[in-house]
Amino acid sequence: MSRYQLPDKSLALSRKYLDDYLLEKQRYLRVQGLSETELALTRDELKSQIERRIHNQDETLNHYLDYKELTGEQALFLFLGFNPHSLDAKCFDGFSLSDNSCLSYFLTKKTKVGRKLMEEFKEEPRLLTKNLIKWSVNNGFVTDLRVLSKKTTNALYSTLLKNKLIEDNYE
Repeated sequence: MSRYQLPDKSLALSRKYLDDYLLEKQRYLRVQGLSETELALTRDELKSQIERRIHNQDETLNHYLDYKELTGEQALFLFLGFNPHSLDAKCFDGFSLSDNSCLSYFLTKKTKVGRKLMEEFKEEPRLLTKNLIKWSVNNGFVTDLRVLSKKTTNALYSTLLKNKLIEDNYE
């Protein structure tokens, strides 16, 4: 069982920002003179590289959160629901969040997690995972499944009381 999970809306937002980025990239490449066929191939290749090897985003999340440290790029890809392993692809060679690139702009300016990550960890080239986990849980980018929500705690308490498995000591 996973220890951490991404919020349900994370994957939908990730796909939206990926599509926005790819449309912007296509506009840029069109200005550079690429044909429509070349544009479609570039878009499909970039999308498949970013999304590759994501079978279970929570499994991927937990795998990477076992590392001692991550780069800012890996952390951001992870919290957006993408596999950080994608950063090894040829199309991301030398990519950095501090680049003056279309992808960097979309990830650090257009996404809440990107803005917050840059604000908090901008100066750090590598992020200690234990600090990153605490930060991401506190900001709602990751849910720690070991911590019950207030709603779940109250429901559990009510069920235990109703079934007379515990006594109400607050009378």
